[in-house]
Formats: sequence, C-alpha cells, structure tokens
Amino acid sequence: MKKFKVLGLTLAALALLVAGCGKKQATATKDSSGATIIKIAYKDDNSSNKVAKQYYTELAKELKKKEKINVKFKVVDLPSEGYSDKLNLQISSGDIPDIIYFQGGDTPFAQQGVLEDLRPYVKKSKYLKSEMTETNQKRLNNYPYLLWIKPLSASVPVVKKSVLAQVPDADTLIQNPTVDNYKKLLTELVGKKDGKGNAATYGITTAGTVDELDSIFDMAFGNTSTWVKQDGKYVYKRTSDNEKKKIAFYRDLYKQGILDKSFLTKKWDTKESAFYDGKSGMILGTSGKVVDLYNDKVKQLSNDTLVALPPAKGVAQGYGATDLSKEDRGIAISSQSPNKKIAFKILDYLGSPEGQLLDRFGFKNYQYKLVNNKVELTDKAADWYARFWEPRKVTIPYKLEHSLMSGVADNSMDKVDQYYTADNSFIMPEKYVTKWDAAENVYKEYVADAITGKKSLDDFDKFISDWNAAGGKLVTEYANKHIKE
Repeated sequence: MKKFKVLGLTLAALALLVAGCGKKQATATKDSSGATIIKIAYKDDNSSNKVAKQYYTELAKELKKKEKINVKFKVVDLPSEGYSDKLNLQISSGDIPDIIYFQGGDTPFAQQGVLEDLRPYVKKSKYLKSEMTETNQKRLNNYPYLLWIKPLSASVPVVKKSVLAQVPDADTLIQNPTVDNYKKLLTELVGKKDGKGNAATYGITTAGTVDELDSIFDMAFGNTSTWVKQDGKYVYKRTSDNEKKKIAFYRDLYKQGILDKSFLTKKWDTKESAFYDGKSGMILGTSGKVVDLYNDKVKQLSNDTLVALPPAKGVAQGYGATDLSKEDRGIAISSQSPNKKIAFKILDYLGSPEGQLLDRFGFKNYQYKLVNNKVELTDKAADWYARFWEPRKVTIPYKLEHSLMSGVADNSMDKVDQYYTADNSFIMPEKYVTKWDAAENVYKEYVADAITGKKSLDDFDKFISDWNAAGGKLVTEYANKHIKE
C-alpha cells in the first residue's frame, strides 16, 4: 500500500479533519424537485466529459422509473491527471462525496473510519451478492470498504495469428511452454513479418518495467507467491534464489536482443505502438477488455487477429498469484454520508439486468440497437466501457446478437481462471509503508541495472543487503509472524 500524503497531512491530522467534518453532510441535500443530491467522484468523469453527464442523467431516470429512487447526481469535478491526489485532498478537507471511486490511497481513510463497511449492505442486496465471485467475496471480507465486481484479471501475452503461423513448431512450443520453449518461441518471432510486411526487430517489449515479463515467468521460476519459503522461513520473492535465476534469464533475453533494448523507456502507448507497427512479436495486455481492444486495433490495421498464450511452465505455472487481501481499486461509500442506503441501492441497481444494460452497453440507438428483442452493437460500442460492474456472465433483459467480447478476449479470461493461485500477500501496516516503498525502489533499481548489464549478477547479495537496510528486513520479520501456514 502507498503511504497517504496530502500536502504533508499526517494520519493524526486527517483524523481531526474527519472528526470535524461529520456535521457537514448530516442532512441530505435535495434539489427543487425533491430529488436527493448524490455526490459522486469517479476518475475521468468531470465537467469536460459529456458522455459521463449523459450517463448519470440516464441512470437517474432509470432509478426513478424502475426503483422509485429519486436522485440527481452531482459529479465532483476532479482532473483525470492526478485524480487520486486531488481526491485525497478533497476528502481530507471534509468535503466527502457519497460514492467514491478509489484507485489506491483508500486505506488511510478506511483506517480512520471515513469509509462504510459494505458487508451488511451486500448481504441484504437484491443483485450484487449473486454477482460477486468467490474472489470478490474473500477480498470484501478481508477489507470491507471497496467493491469491484470484475472477473479475475492478469497480464496475458498475445501474438498476431499471422505471425505465429510463420513459426514452424509454434503448436509444440505453446502446448509445452517450458521456460526454454518460451525463449525459443520469442527468438523465432524475431524477423517474422506481420500482415503489413513489417518484420519484428525483437521478440517482446513491456511498458517500462519487468512486471509484465513476471506475469509470464515468475511462477515458472518458483516465485509462486509474494512470500516464498526458503530455508524454512518466508522471504520476499524478489530476494529469493528464484529471483536471481529469473533475472539471469531476463538478462540473457536482453543481451540477445529478444527483449526490446528500449523496454525501460517504453510507456503504455509506445509499447502498444511497437506491437501494432510490427516491431515487437509479442506484448501483454490485461485479460478481457484490453485484449479485446488490442484485437480490434490489429483487425483495423492489418486485418489480423490475436492469439492469447499460456504462462511459462516450470516449478509452477500461472500469471502470478492473486492478491486476496483487498481490491486494489473500487467503489466506496462515505461513512459520513446521510445517503448511505440510497447510495448502495444505486450500486445494487447497477448489478440488475436493466442496470447492466446501461452500464455495459451504453445508450440505446447509439452504442446498441434493439432489433427483434435482441441487442445489436453499433460501431460506437467499441469505445464504451462499464464504469461499475462487469460480472463474467452478462445478464440483461434482452438477448445478445453476438458475444460482448471477441473469442481471444474470452479465451484470455479463461486462461486466467485456469491458472489461478491465491497469494499470501497482506495489507501493509501503516508504520511499514514508507520503508516498504524504499525497499521496493532498491529492487527496481537493481533489476533494471542487472538486466541491462550496468550491474553484475554477483551484486545480488549486495542488493539484498541494501534492500534489508532500506526496510525490507523489518517487513520480512513482520511477514514471518503474520502469515499463517
């Protein structure tokens, strides 16, 4: 978890602010028509977003018609850039929205009682309790302040079908994706031409870190959870013997030009462009919607489709262990709000068939049309995204003409489910957060330098020493006391 910082505010100062802000919204505010004003903070939904304005207008109409809930939404005008910092500043000032989307930074507010425990609401819900997966339930039980009903997700490797077809032994390599076979596949992708005639200059690229590579290789090298057993004790996976072997493998990929020499300077857009332009044989995308977007883009640019690949197989196989300690993002309700029950009824409605139709499909006669009681998507549907819930099973009042996502997107989600493993990670105690961040920075610097050859693999022991000194030793001691077998 990241340490909470808002213009130097400490948690103690935040507590004083929160203690004094409860009266600010003690009485529900209504407009001249009698509608209850619901303040909502959501990233990218601001005064410049016309689609968001229409969305909340349509949602209010549906709530009044279908649920007899008379509300008017007031979207908090927060910038997309720096959203989390501005949101934290607003909440700490005592001006707390009723419904809040967090993308990190929520834990200190939960610890100070600013966020509502959602478990009693979910238990009595009409729709949401049946839409939540086992993973959603476990995360809510561990941290009952955020809801984020989405399928399991992970970074999944994808290649263009036409490029993969040029690899003679591709099927054999994919069916038995050992680390060596994965390296062979990546090697053979170099030089292969896509539908536009562009030859790949490297096998794979990532967006500035090794996180995406880890999604393929971490578990194969034995990093099967955040904390792994070594010599009878838990050690952080990044300081394990497994990690040293994995870094040596990455270094070899880099040295041979299989891994993009510029991967450390790549951002999401330049990573994607390198793939679309044929320079990279493989990239990774978040399972489901992102893979679907990549597939649509590849179709447009080169009349091609994508193939989703499994993770590498070794000590274990998976795209990384799934954190069950909490949702890393999601929707919260302010404990200070006088509209808590109404706020949750809104969230519950969005899990209903009618609510899902709006949230996942958009506006009738724009993103979709109804033809003979079937939903037909228009060309505008590709730009639509669900703001709230995306359960794997699509339940709406009408039949779907086609699947909501492409076959490769569905397949990517199937693969994530297939290789699921629960993690043993935990919510970091506030007193360790700064030290943990410092230790993580030590790792990030070392792994980048070791892969690119600026530092020797023989410096791994020194890296561990520096990592421990930065705070890793204290957190490791806590982990060994905290983690249950």
